[in-house]
Amino acid sequence: MTLQQSGEWGLALSRRLSLPRYHIRKHLTNFAQMIGPSHLILDIGSGRLAPYRPLFDYERYIAIDYFEWADVRADASHLPFASESASVVLSTEVFEHLPEPVEALREVRRVLQDHGYFILTVPLVWGVHDYVDYQRWTERGLTKFLNEAGYEVLEFRQRGGIFSMLGCMITQIPRQIFGSLSQQSHWWTRGAYALTWAVTLPIPWLASFFDYFDRSKDFTLGYSVLCRKQ
Repeated sequence: MTLQQSGEWGLALSRRLSLPRYHIRKHLTNFAQMIGPSHLILDIGSGRLAPYRPLFDYERYIAIDYFEWADVRADASHLPFASESASVVLSTEVFEHLPEPVEALREVRRVLQDHGYFILTVPLVWGVHDYVDYQRWTERGLTKFLNEAGYEVLEFRQRGGIFSMLGCMITQIPRQIFGSLSQQSHWWTRGAYALTWAVTLPIPWLASFFDYFDRSKDFTLGYSVLCRKQ
């Protein structure tokens, strides 16, 4: 196995065992059940794999991404679809990377049918994870942001409490110390990375059990929101 393949394997495993992604998948599964069958779903920022496609009941599902291979290459502010053509628009962990998120919200609203659904997930407490990482929203700020753009918020879900957040921050320590696995050129740094990664990986899941004691929920990894076009 090459170093690049090792890095890709490690990234895939990290995503599969990720507590934040577990929360997102759980929330989207619930939202999909609430929405029911859909004619056309647009997944903005889907990535190459469009991992949430199997959760929904649809006639047609179009994966959209600007940087990775997808069904359609486009950015969120210029969607190549007719107005009022989509039943559902989905965007997971994308809006923090958009320099003009208000324009993207307007564009999503344009392509949505009357009373169509918009599903949005965004992080709150997380490190800078791309060179284009512009903003974070609180629950109140995100609700205001969506209402002013013409959306009715139907469901608002938090991604764990302070203990989940602390656990997930600990898992980032190997990358902060060593960089990514693909950057390791010596066997001992690869071994140290793998060891610290393996030790920290279960921590978020163990810590999440203590979220029951977090009464205020002022700290969370992020939010999942189900909206409807007004």
